[in-house]
Amino acid sequence: MRREKKVIYVSLTLILLFSIMLTFGCGSSKSTSSSQPSNKTTLSTNNNASSTTQVATVSATITVGNGPAGIAYDSKMGEMFVTNHDDNTVSVILDNNILDNKNAVVATIKVGTWPTSVAYDSGQGEVYVVSNVGGSISVISDKTNNVIATVTGLAASPNDIVYDSGKNELFVAEHTTGSPSSAVEVIDDISHKVIKTIPTKGAGTVIVCDAATGELFTPGDGQNIYAISDSTYDVTTIPLASYPGPAAYDPAKGEIFVSLPVGETLVSGFAIIKEGKDTVTKTVTTSHPGYFAYNSAKGEMYTETANNTISIITDSGTTVIATLSSSPASTGPMAYDTSIGKLFVINRAYQGPSVNTVSVITPAS
Repeated sequence: MRREKKVIYVSLTLILLFSIMLTFGCGSSKSTSSSQPSNKTTLSTNNNASSTTQVATVSATITVGNGPAGIAYDSKMGEMFVTNHDDNTVSVILDNNILDNKNAVVATIKVGTWPTSVAYDSGQGEVYVVSNVGGSISVISDKTNNVIATVTGLAASPNDIVYDSGKNELFVAEHTTGSPSSAVEVIDDISHKVIKTIPTKGAGTVIVCDAATGELFTPGDGQNIYAISDSTYDVTTIPLASYPGPAAYDPAKGEIFVSLPVGETLVSGFAIIKEGKDTVTKTVTTSHPGYFAYNSAKGEMYTETANNTISIITDSGTTVIATLSSSPASTGPMAYDTSIGKLFVINRAYQGPSVNTVSVITPAS
């Protein structure tokens, strides 16, 4: 039993390292939300030949459950939902409590075994939480913070989930041990049931939705990514310069950003795919690409580009213009809160003691 648990833990760690995010959200729990006005981070801005210095502030560090893995923003309730895979729980963070210097975590919700990815369904006001072990998905009402349904009948272990507002459906990326090697499950958000299984040959680790064109993007079986139509479920293969990792959608520019985390002899950086064309329009090289978060107010995409750093990519260009040191731990999945204008970044540790905090960062203006 102990050996089996160790194998599961190692496998999930590899999945989390190269993928999950997360992505397109009952009892009470006490947390620590400490204002840190003196904890400031220097941003070295380099745009063409000019170089200036800005300051970003880590305004709070929030204690959540053990092993935070995924994060999603619920814009209607002004809350962040954080999955904790070591506790089998979800922490609910109320953003206004951060501004008022109150306990930020207002609820802790018990879910399935080893929760990883989380997605917010804005149409129903529900939060879907993927449990990698056991193959189930918990559906949480954002009004009551209670689990109201459990989605079962999945073909394999789910890894990532995204909400498609155009179809009012959830798409789940999962990896199987048989044939096919992976699949994408389609869930109806009214019945909370699986209505379609789309066989693929990919990694089954990440999925992102382009609501404008009705396409889903998930890693392929090598140096490629699949584009899946949400109406016909047809699969198109898009070649990449390296193996794909986390991804995100920029609605203002109509672009999909795909992390390319493998360096060595391959490209390390991120690829940009233009929606509707299903081709890579540009590949940007960085030293340590990671997760993404989109700031719709400023039209900026945030991403990890080096150890413990976050970079900002503007809609008007594809050059990294700023980096900041976000935390003493590794940078994990992140989400931007449009209500209070702050970036929430999960602090992760792949070696040593588990980290159970989320950094709240005020980007430089």
